[in-house]
Amino acid sequence: MSDETNGHEGVEDQGVGGTDVYPDAEFTTGAGLGEHDDDPWLGGLPDDGETEVEVDVSIPRLTVAEFRDAGFLQEANRLFFHPRGLALEVSEQTDEDVVFFTGAVWDYRDDPEGVVYGPGIIDPDKIARVADERRRHVDARKELFGSEVQPPE
Repeated sequence: MSDETNGHEGVEDQGVGGTDVYPDAEFTTGAGLGEHDDDPWLGGLPDDGETEVEVDVSIPRLTVAEFRDAGFLQEANRLFFHPRGLALEVSEQTDEDVVFFTGAVWDYRDDPEGVVYGPGIIDPDKIARVADERRRHVDARKELFGSEVQPPE
């Protein structure tokens, strides 16, 4: 994989409400993702010589451990995925100083109750941390959208 920036001067996001340009976005490109290109569970893509991957290296990211330990995984599952019969699974693996993020979505949509955490699994401290993080953004989102949740249009 090439580590060179591919010359983008900005990134256009054609999202709701128009087009935004992010002039500080930096990308790396390359065919495939390295040693595990043929393993879809490790995020690989076919190295067909034509498939390019662009990764915006300027976007701040959490590690899987930070995402899980802060409570975001628990709350995403508890509040969104589980009631719909789904469960988000994420993990990280290290292979010679390279961290690979893997994931899957469990599908129990045929179960009437969806997915349920077992007794003692739900961590109240994680609920509080995620709720606090949500509250930090509420006022700005209400000002921007008129609601905490972004409307579809």
